Amino acid sequence: MTALPVACDPTSTASAPRLVVVPRHRLHADADLADLSPREVDVMRLVTNCYSNQEISETLYLSLNSVKTYIRGAYRKIGAPTRSHAVVWGVQHGLLEEPDVEPELRAVN
Repeated sequence: MTALPVACDPTSTASAPRLVVVPRHRLHADADLADLSPREVDVMRLVTNCYSNQEISETLYLSLNSVKTYIRGAYRKIGAPTRSHAVVWGVQHGLLEEPDVEPELRAVN
């Protein structure tokens, strides 16, 4: 069994989400972003970036039930049995965003 190191670690207390190893699963090889509705893409982008369902709800101004419905629909379309596998799919399809890191400012003497 091969594995990809791309799933959110919910136990991480670091400011940036920590990624852990997830067993490889056969996702729908032909599934693409075009197969998802625009709202499913929005939700999957946040899932890929380790947002909880509650955080997705607050970010997109959706009810928690709507978020769960979009997630179920997206998982079905991409063949993801779990959130970890959905994160793998999202990373493979360019949905992982780089964290905003401010460069350290140094005073010039």
